[in-house]
Amino acid sequence: MNQGSTLYWSHLAAYEACPQKFLWMKGWDGVDCGHGEGQPKPNPSTDSKHHAVMGIAIQYAVEKMYNDQLFRDPPNVLKVMLEVGEKEFDRQASKPWMHMNYSQAQMTREDMLDVIREGITGYIATMKAHRFLGTYAKAEVNLVGWIDKWNPIGGRADTIVKRDDTGVTIIDGKNTKHKMKYTDPDQLRWYALLFKLAYREIPDRLAYVWYRFPHGMKTQGPDGAEVIESGVEWVEFDEEDLQG
Repeated sequence: MNQGSTLYWSHLAAYEACPQKFLWMKGWDGVDCGHGEGQPKPNPSTDSKHHAVMGIAIQYAVEKMYNDQLFRDPPNVLKVMLEVGEKEFDRQASKPWMHMNYSQAQMTREDMLDVIREGITGYIATMKAHRFLGTYAKAEVNLVGWIDKWNPIGGRADTIVKRDDTGVTIIDGKNTKHKMKYTDPDQLRWYALLFKLAYREIPDRLAYVWYRFPHGMKTQGPDGAEVIESGVEWVEFDEEDLQG
């Protein structure tokens, strides 16, 4: 990191949580954290990144579905997405820095592939129910804006969909087992700010899509009553939120 870097949500969230942790994670010009000036602090952690690998594989299949327009072949879209998800899992799992440890995860490769298959299948159900297709539908969309002439900010939206009836929807997919426990709605508001700076208009809707809680899934609520999942958590926002 340096004063000329583009500021991303992960940077801001890390700094607000703990400036020291931000310095160790990102580094800063002129500061030596133990690995040379400007470099992050060496991280000796070898924790298994299996949750990240599964989430990446699901999102990559969703990305290919939108960006390669696999949805134009409805009979085969799910089959192709499942193949894409499995290949991406193996590709990510082979990276040394992912530290894949099946014993630590207490899951086999097949267990993890089942999570990926269910996530991809669930996304299709949620996408159909909420009509996350339209005149514009792209995944992994880079957004960059300037809050003034010195400070660029950026981010990559998982999916942006534009429809005549619902307007612009920005979607962030999550593979978490605990809805809203490890998520911050300000992440989506950040994307809304970027969209406004880039296109001079405010998106109409922001949504988290839960890969593990797809539309139509039956779960048990806190009171023990049966709940039919919607697959989506809508995030409220207005112009004041973006200004803040």
